Amino acid sequence: MGRMDEITSGQRPDFAAVNGWDADFPRYADQDRPVYVGSTTFGKRPLVVDAAGLRDRAPDAAILGAPFDDAVTHRGGARFGPRAVRSGTYQVGAQSLQLDIDAWDHLDVVDSGDADFVPAWLDRGHATFFVKVLQVAASGAVPIVIGGDHSITWPSACAVAQTHSPRSLGIVHFDAHADAADSSWGVLAGHGTPMRRLIESGAVAGRNFVQV
Repeated sequence: MGRMDEITSGQRPDFAAVNGWDADFPRYADQDRPVYVGSTTFGKRPLVVDAAGLRDRAPDAAILGAPFDDAVTHRGGARFGPRAVRSGTYQVGAQSLQLDIDAWDHLDVVDSGDADFVPAWLDRGHATFFVKVLQVAASGAVPIVIGGDHSITWPSACAVAQTHSPRSLGIVHFDAHADAADSSWGVLAGHGTPMRRLIESGAVAGRNFVQV
C-alpha cells in the first residue's frame, strides 16, 4: 500500500518519518539561538526585573529600558528606543575583538526590563524611573539605561547618588546643549533642565560635570 493509499484508507501517515524529520536533531537553549528567535532581552541576557531577584543575584550590570519621551520639546521617539535596541541586535555581543575575550565569561549582566511608564504623566514617569534605577543600584549592579529623553538623567543619576555618598557622583555629558536651563516654558523637569536640577538638588556637584 502506498502513502496516498494510507491517507485515503483512513490510516494516519507518519509524515516525520516520511520526510526525515524524526532524526535526533540537536536542541539549543534560548541564549544559544539567533537573537531573532525566542526572548527579546538585551543580548539574550537573563531577565531579572524585581528587587529581590537583583539582590540575590547581585549582577555586575543591569540593562534598563526607559521608554519615555514625554519631556521633549521638539523631536519625540525615544520611547521606542529600548525595544528597538533589544530587537535590532543581530548577535549576543559577547565577543570582544579588542580584548579577545568573551565578555559574558567575565561579567554577569542581566536585563532588568523597562520601568513602569505610562504616557502623558511626567512626574509619575520620573518617580517610577527613580525607583527602578534605585533597585538596580542598590543591588550593587551598574545600571545601563537604554532610551528615554534627557529628562530621565535627573531621576536616574539621583538614584545612583542615593546609593553612594552624596555629591561624589561624576557625569560626562555628550550633547549639543548643556541641558542646564532653569525651565522650559515653566516646566522644571523638561529635557533641557536635568543637569541644573542635579546640581541644585545636591545629587551631583557642579565641579563633577564634564560636558562635551
